[in-house]
Amino acid sequence: MWTSSDSCGGQMRHQPTTSRVPNDGASLSVSSLSSANFALKLTADDNEGKCSTEVLNTIRHNFYVDDCLKSVPNESKAICLMKKLRSVCTTGGFKLTKWTSNSCAVLASVPIEERAKEVKDLDLDKDKLPIEGALGMRWDIESDMFFFSITPKQPSVTRRSILSVLNSVYDPLGFLTPVMLTGKGILQDLCKLNCGWDESIPTAYTDKWKEWLKDLNLISSLRIRRCLRPPDFEATGAQMHHFCDASERGYGTVSYLKLTSDGGLPHIAFVIGKARVTSLKVVTIPRLELASAVLAARIDRMLKSELELTLRDSASRGMKAETFLQEGHWLRGPDFLMQPETDGPVIQVPPTMSDGDREVTKVLMDPGGAFCHGPA
Repeated sequence: MWTSSDSCGGQMRHQPTTSRVPNDGASLSVSSLSSANFALKLTADDNEGKCSTEVLNTIRHNFYVDDCLKSVPNESKAICLMKKLRSVCTTGGFKLTKWTSNSCAVLASVPIEERAKEVKDLDLDKDKLPIEGALGMRWDIESDMFFFSITPKQPSVTRRSILSVLNSVYDPLGFLTPVMLTGKGILQDLCKLNCGWDESIPTAYTDKWKEWLKDLNLISSLRIRRCLRPPDFEATGAQMHHFCDASERGYGTVSYLKLTSDGGLPHIAFVIGKARVTSLKVVTIPRLELASAVLAARIDRMLKSELELTLRDSASRGMKAETFLQEGHWLRGPDFLMQPETDGPVIQVPPTMSDGDREVTKVLMDPGGAFCHGPA
């Protein structure tokens, strides 16, 4: 914008220079993705106090880019939540479409034009629900199971093609972590040998890789239940259990959720697994075990913030406050800790146990071992 200058008597001495910016198509701002996410969260903030907390928290915590994934206890609650979500998001300019569900009753409440393409033409009374993609995995809606569809194509075995296959497997929850750790270990060995990206690799590693690919093809038969809680299971208590371990090959952690019914019936569900190969630099086993413990602690913190569950304190095991104060074990530890070190308990291996039995016992008592050694 140009204005007259008082110092020039209200007149411009020179004509302004005109610049033309070429328009070669759509432009992209670095912050455009975060701006869209910010606008969605702002919609929830603008509707604070106008709708239920569950609707606002769903907008804040259950959207991944442009996908919303939400689980609710029953169909009536799902229908109610869906209608409120559509109404609130519309106020911010977001129209929610491509709806799908593992319940035909919920789908029937959605207008046909707003359903996902795979379920638009379905006869909900007769047809079987299809298979959908969910964040890189496959979701069998009818059985409510996750599975993987992996068909690696590899005309030649090189370091580049191996990396391509490993990166093609998207497993955010770590269902395939023990299997993938073995494949990553092969790639790391090739890095140690300084193999070129497109050079032929040694025959020994070619055989290992082809054998690993055979195991990878078996993954398609794996089915994982989506819901952590079985149908008609009324959980009255929830505990999170983490197992971590390390070896020279890698380190990792695996987390399980233990649900307990009112009658004391337990149910164990796999939640997440994470593993990493060790660095090329030699690291001691104790340090790797500490690294696995740190990884487990980070996973624990993440799960406590993400899971909509009231997890009991792992130390008190759900005891009442007055009962907890009477349990000296939790306040000061076992009695032998107050005794001299020479009087402490000594664990001895029975002399009748063979070396092979010791190894088997160790594996059976180490749920996190597969995440650092790979599958047996």
